[in-house]
Amino acid sequence: MKKANKFLKGSNSDNHSFIAGFIDTPAGKIPLVTHEIKFEDTIGAVKARLGIGRMKYFIKPGLYAIGLPDKDSPVLVTANYKLTFDSVRKELEGLGAWILVLDTKGVNVWCAAGKGSFGNAELNRLIKAVKLEEIVSHRRIILPQLGAVGIDAGQARRETGFTIKYGPVYSKDIKRYMENGFVKTPDMRDIEFGLADRLKVSLVEWKTAARLVYRILIVIFAVHAISRPKNLLKSVMRDFLPALAAIAGGTFLVPAFLPALPTRSFAIKGFAVGAAGWLFSAMAFSFKTSEAIAHLLISGSLSAYQGLNFTGSATFTSQSATEKEIRKFLPAALASFIAGAAALITIRLTEGDGK
Repeated sequence: MKKANKFLKGSNSDNHSFIAGFIDTPAGKIPLVTHEIKFEDTIGAVKARLGIGRMKYFIKPGLYAIGLPDKDSPVLVTANYKLTFDSVRKELEGLGAWILVLDTKGVNVWCAAGKGSFGNAELNRLIKAVKLEEIVSHRRIILPQLGAVGIDAGQARRETGFTIKYGPVYSKDIKRYMENGFVKTPDMRDIEFGLADRLKVSLVEWKTAARLVYRILIVIFAVHAISRPKNLLKSVMRDFLPALAAIAGGTFLVPAFLPALPTRSFAIKGFAVGAAGWLFSAMAFSFKTSEAIAHLLISGSLSAYQGLNFTGSATFTSQSATEKEIRKFLPAALASFIAGAAALITIRLTEGDGK
């Protein structure tokens, strides 16, 4: 394993147990990986889903072998986000193939393609770096369908000499795709992105959202400590719980009920969830009119902001549509939050909460 650790220097994944050894090729030694997903891999995946060490969960870019590949074996391209890499290798049991792992900075294929790191420049660089033309006799590489937005097939062929084929959306269909003569059936093109997939994204988003929660709690506590209400804890919770509900709603409820929420705008979907939470809080805490308006501006903007965060992680919209919506609604959400927060702070410092 010393050789494996030397090869993987620069990898930030939790373990390198997926390396079974090395095989000799005309271009040098290539690490041989196993299809087996071990306990360490599962723990690493759970931590990444929870946002723990998420941006450090990647492997070293390069060429990997699985099974007993030869010069005629297919070349599959993927990202160096370890969760993505693991999902590919576990589906290749019993097959011999080469896995070309691009440097996407630990980002999955779909997001990296939108950002440009899963693109022609990196593909061209890596094909030359690993001397792929010396290892395989054919000139064909297979990319995941979700990477198509980042790769110009014509440009790739001119630059590398390799022809691009786009494989299925999901790695679970790779083996069937290969057995079908590298031809996709209609179901291999469909993107599901169901409830479970959307909630997985929510878990990652919550880590960032939690920082916002802590900051808001500190500000609310400081304001109430200055205004010196009779019951500090009760007064703090009166203003904090609506904000917490708005952030949690935007993080979890917007993705969960995404298809059912009104309009195609993620910001408006988020505002709708925040407004629903605000209505419940207004009734529960019997807010005065001025308090209710301030909390509506805060709750709506916080939930809308979390909804906007999700637009770049969903398959319901394109990269250009995401950028357009952010430019359109982010300033409005920020203005709404500032206005609501300023109004509520003024109310608490000048009038108290009456409790």
